[in-house]
Amino acid sequence: MSRSTALRIHATRALSAVLLLALGISHPQFLPAGGTPAQATTQVTEGINQTAPRTAASVDLIRISGADRYGTAGEIAKRWSPGVAVVYIANGTTFTDSSAAAAKAGSQDAPVLLTRPDGLPGPTMHALDYLKPQRIVIVGNRGKVGDAVRNQLSSYTTGGVQRLAGADGYGTAAAVAGTYAAGTDAVYLATGDAFADALTGAAAAGYNNSPILYTQRGSVPADTTQQLARLKPQELIVLGGTGAISDSAARTAATSAGLSGFRRIGGSDRYATAALIASEMPDRGAIWAATGATFADSTTGSALAATQGGPVVLVRRDGVPAATQQVMNARTPQLVTVFGGTAAISGSTASELAGASPPEMPGEVLFDADVASSGLSRYGFVHNAHRITVVNDPGPLGASRKVLKFEVHESDNQLTGNPRAQAETPKMFEEGTEVWAGFSTYFPSGWPDQLPSQVGNFVTFAEIYGPPYAGTAPLRLGMQHGESRLRIQRNKNYNWNVPWSDSPITKGVWHDWVIREKLSKNGDIGFVEAYRNTGEGWEIVPLNGKTRLYMKTIDSSNSGGPQYHKIALYYSAGMGLPGPLTMYFADHKVATSFAAAAPRSHGVPPLAPPE
Repeated sequence: MSRSTALRIHATRALSAVLLLALGISHPQFLPAGGTPAQATTQVTEGINQTAPRTAASVDLIRISGADRYGTAGEIAKRWSPGVAVVYIANGTTFTDSSAAAAKAGSQDAPVLLTRPDGLPGPTMHALDYLKPQRIVIVGNRGKVGDAVRNQLSSYTTGGVQRLAGADGYGTAAAVAGTYAAGTDAVYLATGDAFADALTGAAAAGYNNSPILYTQRGSVPADTTQQLARLKPQELIVLGGTGAISDSAARTAATSAGLSGFRRIGGSDRYATAALIASEMPDRGAIWAATGATFADSTTGSALAATQGGPVVLVRRDGVPAATQQVMNARTPQLVTVFGGTAAISGSTASELAGASPPEMPGEVLFDADVASSGLSRYGFVHNAHRITVVNDPGPLGASRKVLKFEVHESDNQLTGNPRAQAETPKMFEEGTEVWAGFSTYFPSGWPDQLPSQVGNFVTFAEIYGPPYAGTAPLRLGMQHGESRLRIQRNKNYNWNVPWSDSPITKGVWHDWVIREKLSKNGDIGFVEAYRNTGEGWEIVPLNGKTRLYMKTIDSSNSGGPQYHKIALYYSAGMGLPGPLTMYFADHKVATSFAAAAPRSHGVPPLAPPE
């Protein structure tokens, strides 16, 4: 048996039965080849609450995303360590190839990357540079992944490039299934006409070391029947309802496999089917979520979920379907991972997945820059004030909001050897207090797509700091090492590591931020939390995969007195930028709660941050 067969056959079917009742969906059917439902014995697990809302205080939320499907796949792949045994490559526009690849990759603890037919996208090349795979397997024929791509791939491995392919998606899935030994525990059968069932099924198939094959609704392609006859699985699992795969086609597939019947996992729609597939997976405290509107994020994510033994559920961009919510309520996840950016799954939907909101916290404002009426006068210290001007909002709010424009030149008067413009609150935040620092950043269209890449180069935007200024702040928001992507960086003995790094910077959009810090010299007491809103709702910024990062927020370099919060634009001297750097800040406040500190570029903030 495979690593989870016993669990799948017994315990998870019990959970499936309970979940089905809550969803109002009939139990997955076992149909004999003759055509009428067979009698089935169902165990019911007691004590599982399907409807009560979860307490989400301990749920961590992570979003893995890139600028597009290729970038998201690359970011997912970076969850593996360099030197992986194998990487699978599939066409980024064909779900049949990538889902079959994901099932196989998931069974081998391997990532899936996506490509265009005629050339590797940049994010895929960057991921391959990082992964340094021992070998590479292309899934798809030359029309899907051309020989030019194969030639490119050969430079990323010393172990050779293999191709698994058929004449079409059905044949390619059969070619992948041909790598499994006969007598496998199960084969998953999905429709080749729509993506949703295959991509959530790929996680279950990968976890159970089983292949996924495709069929048409009313007839089974020859490539599929031939592979079923060779595999002779112990079980045929049909994904989706009769609208996706008819009973007649399922019976034909079962007969080809030498089986007397099949088991169907099908709900009223793709979300309900995904929920039922999820119930086949063990509860290990983690759930992965992808959009039900497109396939690319979840096919590559399915390989990651399979290696961790967790399910992939589907959501809409702007809401969690009832079937998906039932899965969340039936389990007790400590970690929810969202695949794709806010264009695929909004910040509010991601937060909804993580659970309930905390209590109301109206709070007190400790510092408000209020630049519309006060200019720079409320700041305790300003460096190169002539480079900071009050202007109209360059975004949609226009003249209705005044903001600060920062423009820094290489030739400017330097502070600690760096060209900079900087505005600091008064030194007013004592050790032992908690502060919520709110501000907004805006990067105009002229912001460089690529910064000079010399090691050590940096651009800093915000941090909490204090005297005696002997080094650098424990934590900062900025950019580093040539990439125009936002990073939250932690200083550990002046050796910066990166608890969080975003996809490449989005220009022409306000990024609203709230950074919460407990100020302490004790790394078991001090902590940091981060929240962001780019117009899709407030979302948690995970720091080392957690909603809260414990660390020394005051160290020897800033322990000489009360702290201040600064907004700034400064960078490494001698970076060789072609011209000045320009960006904008707005709504700079420090307060005792999220609600009091949160900027309003995208409307009135909620009373509390997402959990």
